[in-house]
Amino acid sequence: MTPPILDNSSHQTPRVSRRLVPHVVQPGSTLGIVAPSSAVAAACPRLFQRGIDAIHQLGYRTRLGKTARTQSQLGYSSASPQERADDINEMFEDPQIDALITTIGGYAVNHVLDFLDLRLIASKPKFLFGYSDTTLLQAALWHSIGLTGVAGPAL
Repeated sequence: MTPPILDNSSHQTPRVSRRLVPHVVQPGSTLGIVAPSSAVAAACPRLFQRGIDAIHQLGYRTRLGKTARTQSQLGYSSASPQERADDINEMFEDPQIDALITTIGGYAVNHVLDFLDLRLIASKPKFLFGYSDTTLLQAALWHSIGLTGVAGPAL
């Protein structure tokens, strides 16, 4: 399968020729937990665990990304833009991860966009669940490769 758009270095507005709609996520599926923006999960460990417990009670499994509970030196983001993007890329690449869900929104997701592997993500489409700042990430993936996301719950 050839992704519709592969080059994210252009400043032109591309047109996606088709839409990528991932498989429906059923109970028993594994959700990759990522923090593409805020570091709030590091500051609120009990709230983070409540979210994990709620997902498990719904019948899903979870796998934490490397930066899901970290805080960068700057304090407002979970990690460097490259580390956050690497986490997202690894979750898309991992065949055991069925979908991704963000810990929360924030205001730093725009920094990861240049580090995403669009070829990889397009070749292994998965739903990305989240809201707030995650909407920018979902919109960028929709615009660049046609990936359908879900504006909805975060952890």
